[in-house]
Amino acid sequence: MIITKEVEFPMGHRLQSHPGLCRHIHGHGYRVVVEVESRILNSQGMVIDFSDLKKEMESVFEGYDHAFVIERGDPFGDLRALNENYPPKTTGLSRIIEIEEPPTAENLARHWFRKLEFRIGNEDTHCRVVSVTVYESPTTSAKYERKSD
Repeated sequence: MIITKEVEFPMGHRLQSHPGLCRHIHGHGYRVVVEVESRILNSQGMVIDFSDLKKEMESVFEGYDHAFVIERGDPFGDLRALNENYPPKTTGLSRIIEIEEPPTAENLARHWFRKLEFRIGNEDTHCRVVSVTVYESPTTSAKYERKSD
């Protein structure tokens, strides 16, 4: 049995090595679809309670809402140093997030899959994350799926 839960949030990013317009600062209205599966249902007849899944997803995604995501080493990351001299609420730079790879939809799907996989699923719940699909627009998405066991 597979269930899905979605979350939406605006987020900015840039792909510093991209030869086209994506190297510039821009943003998307992201929609992320998470699939969770279990071969058996819990005592309530569920893969996982949707409210529990929502809490786990919020714990992962809340920091990305209205954030700016960059690849580690991107010079824009240096802007965070301004927060040392000015209150973070005035600069708006406290929500710069660095990840290890360029923040493409593909890499974000894998990045968030790993974060969710760590939080969801254990022997007690008998469930696990199957996939994370990241939509940058209604017509473009990337899906990261669990490797076959």
